[in-house]
Amino acid sequence: MTEYQDILKLIVCTNEFDARLLEQNKLDVPRKKYTQRSLRTSTLNRLMSRWQPRDIILDEPVEEYDDWVASQVVIKTIRH
Repeated sequence: MTEYQDILKLIVCTNEFDARLLEQNKLDVPRKKYTQRSLRTSTLNRLMSRWQPRDIILDEPVEEYDDWVASQVVIKTIRH
């Protein structure tokens, strides 16, 4: 028997955000740093860029507050 599990996450925001901030590398590999070209500093961009780092970021620019929501669906495929 083989079992696969996929998790799909949907994030919806009232403003544009940079989904590349959620890219994941292998465990214990330093994360890529993205510069936000032409994207404004917003609460969702800041949250997504901080979810993995372990360092403190000082002197942050003033941010805007977004209205956003996230939902996920888990799909299990079982093959006998």
